[in-house]
Amino acid sequence: MAKDKILAEGADASAYAVVLYKEIKLIQNTNVAIIMLVGNIDLSKLNEILNENIN
Repeated sequence: MAKDKILAEGADASAYAVVLYKEIKLIQNTNVAIIMLVGNIDLSKLNEILNENIN
């Protein structure tokens, strides 16, 4: 999240990971699109959630 500036929920992140870690065979020299739906989350709420799970 800090490096790539991407905050994705689990299903979206798993699609990205499959392509990133080459877990599926792709046809060479083709384009791949991953549709990631976004939603808004209040940054203070995100901070609260992260702190709860770290401590």
